[in-house]
Parts: sequence; C-alpha cells; structure tokens
Amino acid sequence: MNLRNYLDKNGYKLIKSIFCFLTFMGLGGVCTLLGSSLLDIQIRIQQSFVTTSKLIPVRSIGYITGGLFSAFLGKFTNINVIMAITNFTGGFFLILAPWFTSIYTVAGFIYLSGISQGLFDIYSNVYIIRIWDKDATNYLQVHHMFFGVGALIVPLITRPFLLPYEREDDIDNLKENTTQAFSSLPFGGYKPDDVMIEYPYLITGLFLCIISIGYVVFYFKDKRLESHVTPKNENEPETSSNDPMKSDQSSYHNEKPWKKYVAIIPMMLIANISFGFTTTVGSLGPAFAVKSDLRMSKSTAALLVTVFWTMFCFYRIIFIPLTLYFNQRRLMLINLLLILVSVGLMVPQAAYNQYFTWSSFVLLGIGYSPTFSVSFALLQKYFPISGRLASFIFMNGCIGESIHPWLVAKFMEGFPQFFVYYLSGMCVFYVILNFFLPHLCNKLFNNPNNIN
Repeated sequence: MNLRNYLDKNGYKLIKSIFCFLTFMGLGGVCTLLGSSLLDIQIRIQQSFVTTSKLIPVRSIGYITGGLFSAFLGKFTNINVIMAITNFTGGFFLILAPWFTSIYTVAGFIYLSGISQGLFDIYSNVYIIRIWDKDATNYLQVHHMFFGVGALIVPLITRPFLLPYEREDDIDNLKENTTQAFSSLPFGGYKPDDVMIEYPYLITGLFLCIISIGYVVFYFKDKRLESHVTPKNENEPETSSNDPMKSDQSSYHNEKPWKKYVAIIPMMLIANISFGFTTTVGSLGPAFAVKSDLRMSKSTAALLVTVFWTMFCFYRIIFIPLTLYFNQRRLMLINLLLILVSVGLMVPQAAYNQYFTWSSFVLLGIGYSPTFSVSFALLQKYFPISGRLASFIFMNGCIGESIHPWLVAKFMEGFPQFFVYYLSGMCVFYVILNFFLPHLCNKLFNNPNNIN
C-alpha cells in the first residue's frame, strides 16, 4: 500500500492517534514538571523538602484514584467525552497548583489533576488499541515515544524559570564562614514571590486544555458517522463494542481464559515497573542530582533527566525500522543487556561520580525505551488483548507510577543514594520479568501467531 492509499484509508484514524500521542506527550511533561520544579515549589510554600516531597505521593494517590474510576467509567459515557474532560481538567488544575502558598491548596489541585492524568493515561492507551486493533504495536511504540518527547521538552521549558540553588548576595555574606551549609540559608535566601515556576505549569496546562478540543470534535464527528451506518440485522451477532473497556468475548474461543490471565500477570508487573521507573526518574531525578554528593545545580539536574528522556524517546525512531531487518526478540535482549550494564554503572558510583551518573542515565533511557511495547506486542501475538485486559495492564502501570516515586521520596532528604539502589533493584526485576514472559507464553500456548 503506497502512502496516498494509506492516508486515504486511515486518515481519520491517524488524526485521532495524533491527539492521543499529544495527550501522552502532555502526560510525560507533567511527570517531569513536578520533579523539575519541586525545589522551587518548596520555596513557594516555605516548607521543608520532606514536607514538599509529599506532593509526589499526593499526585500518586490522585493517579490511583483516576485508575480506579477507569474500571467502570467507560460503561457510562463515550471515550471521547472522557478524554475531553480529563485533558481539560488535568490541565486546568495543573495551572492553578503553583500559584498558592498553602501546601494544602497546592496538594489539592495536584491531587485533582492527578485523577485526570490517571484516567487519560489508561484511556489513551486503550484508545490506540481500539483504533488499530491487531496493528496497534508500532502505534503504541510511537504513543510511548511521545511520552518521552513531553518528558524531555518540559524540563527544557522549566530551566529558565528555576531559581539558582542560593541567592548570590546571600552567598557573598557567607564567604567569611565557608563551612556554613545551604541549610543555614532558609530556602536558599528566597521568598515565595521570587518563584517563577508557575509559568511552566501554565504552558503545560494550557497545552492539555487545547488538546481537549480535539476530542470534542471527534465526539460529534463519530456521532454523525454512526448516524449514517446502516443498522444491523437484529439476528446478526455483535462483532464490536463502543465501550473500549469491555472485553471481546469472541476472541477467547481458541484458548482457555485462565491461560490469558496467567500470561497477563507478568505483563501487569512489567507495566508497573516500567511506568514506575520512568516516573521516578522524571519526578525525583533532579532532586537526587542536587541533594546527593553529586551536588549538581538545579538546571544541570534538569538537563540530566532531559538526556534520559532524549535517549528514551529517540531510540524508538531507530528501533522501529530495525525490527524490519532483525529479529525483534534479539533486539529486545540487547536492550535488557543495556539495562543490566547500566545497573553495573549505577550501584557503585552513580551517586558520587557524575561520569557514572550520566553514562547510566543514557543507557537506561536506551534500554527501557522499547521494552514495554515489545512485551505488550508479544502477548498480542499469542492472543488478542481486549480493552478490559488492556485496562488491567495499564491500571497496574498507573499504580507503579504512584507507588514507586512515593517510596523513593521518603528517603530523598536523609539518604538520597537510596534513589540509585532502588532503581537498580527495579531494573534487575524488570529484566527477569521480560526474559521470563516469552518462555511462559510458549508453555501456555501451543500455536502463537506470527512469532518472530
């Protein structure tokens, strides 16, 4: 099929997909925005870092709440309505959050925005699967690539608005006592009115609000298209459903359902670690680089995370064409090996030596980049993944995005090296799961479809 025929046949699908990509791009930006701005939010609310870091689990709780709503929300309304409302509210509450000096008010808006983010995280993935069905694999790769695009762009937008770690005039006053630490300067010598971090929040929030308009258009266009579809004969069996969260029971006739649920369990754990890992790096990576013995500036720490997301994002541009010429499983093993190599670099020195830190973050970005989508595609080759099963997988991804950053944040003030050790443990377990999954599927299913 040439490009023109492809566009003629799939043009509307592509436009819908692009808006899903942009939604996920906004989600990636939000995930790194809080981490990049956390030290400035601390100045805004005039609280200790331990107290300020609680905003991360607050967002996580909102995320889980949104994920729980997703389990039944699709039964009551159209997916375009859900995507429109959640994009708008997620952006609107995000815009409001940094303008206040009360931690309770800031936390409230972050929680409300987190609910919307948890919802459109799951529904945007399900939307892509619903649009492309069995051909969704590479579109999911692009979808998650856009998460990386947002995650690397937003820290770059944020950097000009970040305050230096200490005010220069206060540093001059401390020259006579060079042993005095940063803790001697409350909040680096800054006041709440000095903070400018609200502007990156405004830019990111407006981006999500504007995207919501597209889903409103899709809703009315789909309604118009449905009105022109010839009604089915009442005796004709139902072959599709408007509810993306409902399972396609006709897809289960070839295999026993329990086998599919057994295979889904490691995939749920893979989603949990994959999403949790990237969110932990994005939200706490800057704080780790500043507070650990690395002693990076806030702008350099934001750049470190940007490098991770750059590798995470653009390696997919290389990976997808490579799958046309090389066995996908072998490419996957190379990525898993890179993750293990990065662990070898992280554990001994990444919290103390910047060369090891930069090298490990580069390898982690490359290693993690395609692995979740490849494992997800592997399951689709053994059996079709319905909307309901997909929601189970992505729901666990949301839980991972919520729990892992919260656990690491608890140790960031007194023991920032915990960030490195925790990520290393996640990496090892993640590699084991991805290596184990195809062997489990081979044991469970005798006739996989099109296995490479």
